[in-house]
Amino acid sequence: MRGKRLLGVGLALLGALAIGLALQIEVLGLGQNQDPGPRAFPMVLGVVLLIGGLFEVATSVVRIDSSKSNGDQGDEGVKANHSVSINGPMNMILIFVGLCLYVGLIGVLGFVLSTFLFAVSMMIRLGVRLRISLLSSLGLLLGIHLLFVRLFKVQLPAGMLGLPF
Repeated sequence: MRGKRLLGVGLALLGALAIGLALQIEVLGLGQNQDPGPRAFPMVLGVVLLIGGLFEVATSVVRIDSSKSNGDQGDEGVKANHSVSINGPMNMILIFVGLCLYVGLIGVLGFVLSTFLFAVSMMIRLGVRLRISLLSSLGLLLGIHLLFVRLFKVQLPAGMLGLPF
């Protein structure tokens, strides 16, 4: 549970950092067209990371309290908890490192490519089949494109590579 709590704190800090950086994005004051502007996506990402991190911390605390109150689980409960503690921290570390790489690579690879690589790699690491990972990632990108680019007219980061997608 300590690993889950550390992941939650890390996600919350990463979310707070994303929000702080998003607030520094310069917005041109060209009229009152009510579009969300370039801060919208980083702010949404930061808020989701912050809420997700706080949720991870809260659930790790609740599970610790409930495991203390259910002290007589027998040998089966100990084995189950031990197996989770072996795989859990490694997955949490990989997810956190992946998120940090994702945030860092958006500026280089652009939003679409970095998001696709992040989503596919994380799903595969968490046991999702390759075909489902690819299709889910494409669906995610299509949904984000329709919502942010088409509906809200937000320009997503193209990256230094300048890829057309």
